[in-house]
Amino acid sequence: MSWNCSLNPLQCTRSDVLFDGLSYPPITLTVDVAANAPAGVTNTATVGGGGETNTSNDLSNDPTTILPNGTNVPDLTIGKTHVGNFSQGQHGAVYTLLVQNTGTAATTGQVTVVDTLPPQGLTISDMHGTNWSCVAATKTCTRSDALPSGSAYEAIQVVVDVTMGAPLSVTNHASVSGGGETNTGNDTASDPTTIDPFSVGPDLTLTKSHVGNFG
Repeated sequence: MSWNCSLNPLQCTRSDVLFDGLSYPPITLTVDVAANAPAGVTNTATVGGGGETNTSNDLSNDPTTILPNGTNVPDLTIGKTHVGNFSQGQHGAVYTLLVQNTGTAATTGQVTVVDTLPPQGLTISDMHGTNWSCVAATKTCTRSDALPSGSAYEAIQVVVDVTMGAPLSVTNHASVSGGGETNTGNDTASDPTTIDPFSVGPDLTLTKSHVGNFG
């Protein structure tokens, strides 16, 4: 059995059983792009039915860059990652930011990266990256050398200290701008972080005793 699709309304249906852990064949949607389309759009799709009870994961968004007709432009994206969990009271925890150019032309002019720490739990102690000019006090890094299409700048390291009263989950945000790009719909990144509660280390004790009197 295959999908039964219509354009008005724009939907596809089928009634055959989908077993646990398996997938239906993909649906391909072919579109025409208007001459006055914006530089960035987001397409949204939903699924429903089948007897399911959990509907919280039934929607998917797909941000799409639209280039001006007959032109090549840069398109900056940013990724933000960390390794493992942080801990309350930890010093020197590290986030890594990576700026890439997914457009069809090299960047021009200054590129700016801003890291936005959550309002509670983290304080910045250092921010640096090869060939970046960073100011930790403003959580900002800049550079003006061209980034070719399909390439990435050197990573930025954001070093933070975790307060003793930090919540057990925080989300750090970062953004990139400039470089001559026109699509700003993919210029932010979020990195949810788990923070482990503070725990006291080992505590050794020593007891010394004897029995009776010595001679």
